[in-house]
Amino acid sequence: MRRVSLLIVIPLVIATVAIAWWRGTRRIDFMTPPSEASLEAVRDQTRNSVPGRSKLFSTPALPDSEEPVIPEPLRERPEIDPGDPTKPPTLSAYAEDAGKGGAAMIQLASYIEDNGYPARALLAWERVLDLCKPDAAQRDAAFQGIQRLRPTAPLWNVDPIGAKRLKLEVTVPPKATTPELTATVKAVADDLESITSGLVKFDSAVLMTKKGNPFKGLSLKIVGPGDKPAVTGTFQLEQMPESQDIVTYQLFSGIFRLVAAQMAETTAFTPPVAPSNGEDPRTALWQRISRLSWLEFAKSLQPPPPPAPPKEEKENTGRKPSGRDH
Repeated sequence: MRRVSLLIVIPLVIATVAIAWWRGTRRIDFMTPPSEASLEAVRDQTRNSVPGRSKLFSTPALPDSEEPVIPEPLRERPEIDPGDPTKPPTLSAYAEDAGKGGAAMIQLASYIEDNGYPARALLAWERVLDLCKPDAAQRDAAFQGIQRLRPTAPLWNVDPIGAKRLKLEVTVPPKATTPELTATVKAVADDLESITSGLVKFDSAVLMTKKGNPFKGLSLKIVGPGDKPAVTGTFQLEQMPESQDIVTYQLFSGIFRLVAAQMAETTAFTPPVAPSNGEDPRTALWQRISRLSWLEFAKSLQPPPPPAPPKEEKENTGRKPSGRDH
């Protein structure tokens, strides 16, 4: 098979292209500029060929007659004055407004929390519990508010010298006074410092029952300072717990009961409601007992102040000094 010579192929290709170009452009005027109508027709054709934007995520424009909708505040201003949020509150903040009831205090706490002042909001939630005499629904709302805010709140008192001093006193049979028990009681006492937000400092002591005492369990009481200290009632377990974890659980349970009973007896505060079955007693100590209640509890076990010294009466005879007096 013979190949076609390039001398024949090249002229044929050039001729084919030239004929196609001549047939396609022989009636086109390259010298005269296009009219405006022709250009506009080309623009319209180009615009129609471009796909439009998706309207899936577009927001319809408001009619000219409508004004933009401005969202209203989440909550109306409460009945109780929230105070100046830029000033540090006292631990007893809003106590003077507790007589307005739990609903008004909940409105206040919610308003302050929504406006971004958790420290003041926590105090208002605590006032629901300790001074407002809440019903069950109001109490549950306060529990939830305190559970949201208390874990991130700093210690109210960071100076150990300024804390009230108390002592956990545990009494057990001689055979139960082990180093492990002593360490457990001390750990609970140390933990109470953070639970009370640094307001109360607890020491600890493990004592033995007297010889011949048939008691085989564990007893707990909280003792105040001084030579003749004030003391709470006594919490008792008839049998020693089998493990230190159970000892810890029972100590926290007993502490809650002792605090609630002492407050009911010695203060005008609303006594804390006991935790339900299965609820962690340690959590109940900071969720159900306000920081102000802890302070009042500690004050109830402090020694009374010393009597004021008698005032000296100045002798006044009414006699005018004479020359002999000089």
